Amino acid sequence: MTRSKTDRYGNIAAFCVVILFNYLANSIPLGGRTTGEVSGAYFSMFTPAGYTFAIWGVIYLLLLGFVVRQSLGAEADRASLSAISALFKVNCAANAFWLLAWHFEQLLLSMVFMVVILATLVRIYSILKADSSMRSGWDFVFLILPFGVYLGWISVATIANISILQSAYQANDFLISQEAWTILKLAVAGAAMLYFARKYSSVEYVIVIAWAALGVAIANGNRPVIEVSSLVLAVVALFLGLGLLIRRILLQRRQSLPADRAAETA
Repeated sequence: MTRSKTDRYGNIAAFCVVILFNYLANSIPLGGRTTGEVSGAYFSMFTPAGYTFAIWGVIYLLLLGFVVRQSLGAEADRASLSAISALFKVNCAANAFWLLAWHFEQLLLSMVFMVVILATLVRIYSILKADSSMRSGWDFVFLILPFGVYLGWISVATIANISILQSAYQANDFLISQEAWTILKLAVAGAAMLYFARKYSSVEYVIVIAWAALGVAIANGNRPVIEVSSLVLAVVALFLGLGLLIRRILLQRRQSLPADRAAETA
């Protein structure tokens, strides 16, 4: 199936819109406050330390690689890229609208857009991982890695968005203590990590969870229960990620061996 130039370049345009909105959101800034300042206005134990948000630079750099790769040569006509094209545009639109809702403190609306971002990423990632033709290192770097990292961070961001909503509606201690809520949220992040590790052997997703959990630990240095719980998740994620990486390397080495050699090493 041949993809039209409109479809290919539409993805580039959608990505550029997201970058523009991010720039305007923090340079004007929209609503009079930066993205981080809005977050800081609502106390949440789940909000990671500020340094962790630097991952957005990595995500957008990886997505830049994706939009270039998906528009060039034979890669552009892959069935999987055709299947995710509309989803990517919806994702970019939801990202831009999330920024608007967030900066003008329409928190319930921002939650709706966050769920759309998450849902489209889950679908995009599942489609790409199901494409058996994606075997090269370049395929991983430019097509799978961007969405694995993005999905991992948005999984955490969705939980953080819920936490901000709780704070806004003074429900941090609803039914259980805020510490208990935070531990429960860490458990949800851990469960998501195990799911993506088991189903997709997603090293990148697991490492992002480790990054976020470490950020939560640093942000809660004066709360031992949260700090230790976050560190446990971070350590488990790091070891799991290392194990998945070693397994991936061994599988790739085995696949590169001649059939008779592969049988000997099995």
